[in-house]
Amino acid sequence: VGYTAADIDEIRREADDDVFYFGRVICGHRDLVFEDHAPWMYMAAGDAPKLLAVLRSPLTSFTVRELRREAKRRGVDIWASDAAGRLAEKLRVVDLRVYRGSGKSSAITHAVRLWKMVRWPNMSSALITNVERPKDKEFCKQIRATIQSELFVIVYPDRVPIDQKTMLTDSALTLAGRDVPDKEPCLMAFGYDASPTGYHFDEIQFDDL
Repeated sequence: VGYTAADIDEIRREADDDVFYFGRVICGHRDLVFEDHAPWMYMAAGDAPKLLAVLRSPLTSFTVRELRREAKRRGVDIWASDAAGRLAEKLRVVDLRVYRGSGKSSAITHAVRLWKMVRWPNMSSALITNVERPKDKEFCKQIRATIQSELFVIVYPDRVPIDQKTMLTDSALTLAGRDVPDKEPCLMAFGYDASPTGYHFDEIQFDDL
């Protein structure tokens, strides 16, 4: 597919602004459904304004209904003037539990994680997976494949590391564009029984524990 400079600029603007768009277009998860997956993705991305817009919309999917109910239970009036700020406070820690096969790993572990890496390359994150079904390397390989994909390279050339052999491994990923000397990579993945020491991560994500 040929892209003009205007096409690329538009794709990047949309992808930077909306993690759901990023997941479908940049990560290639065309099976993601807005009313089901976008609310999870906005939660995991900490995007309170977009999550609030979904909760205030006419959408009636199970996910949207449950999130409206949970917001009310936690004392957040989605129609109040301070609703976005209240939601942002709640999104500092997100505990998302959904059934297998729901697309959670595609939406959250792949798309949202890479979106955050692209937006904030100085941020360091740990991905901790279930040791009985270790997927840490699998997730890193999936994210790495996206970083090395033709579309990503075209849209985000400033995030593709020059030394990919050392910066994009099976257990740690570091994008270009960092301006901090931290030894922590953008993403380090390991099973929960691992004991990495001396690291200080900005964010920790648990998957299938």
